[in-house]
Amino acid sequence: MSDVESALRAANVETLDARGLMPITRAREVLSAATIVDRDTLDQVWAAMLSLATAEELVEATRHLDWQHPVRGMENLALVERYGSGAQPTNLAPSRRNLANGPPTARRAQRRKEHFAPGDSHQMWVMGSTR
Repeated sequence: MSDVESALRAANVETLDARGLMPITRAREVLSAATIVDRDTLDQVWAAMLSLATAEELVEATRHLDWQHPVRGMENLALVERYGSGAQPTNLAPSRRNLANGPPTARRAQRRKEHFAPGDSHQMWVMGSTR
């Protein structure tokens, strides 16, 4: 099972769209309403993040999130599985204070660098401040 499929299952997304993801309108609603990603909101927010139209939309829709809980799995690369190298968690981190809990870091991605296409850099997984 892929990391994307696992995320949708963990979030109990009952209705999937033609892409096999959370319906995009619902994903946008979840992300616009969320401010904190904690144990209670993690699965829905993560599934919504994986269900947006593009990596650019992902970056814009998640900049405001305050990560207080890590994603499931130490080597969860669902973002790169779904969006490829366009998903840049560097742009997703709103501040430095909760970086350890955000999307996977370079160290984790390095362990699974076989998921990167030739020419991609694992450095895209380095979390940093966008402010």
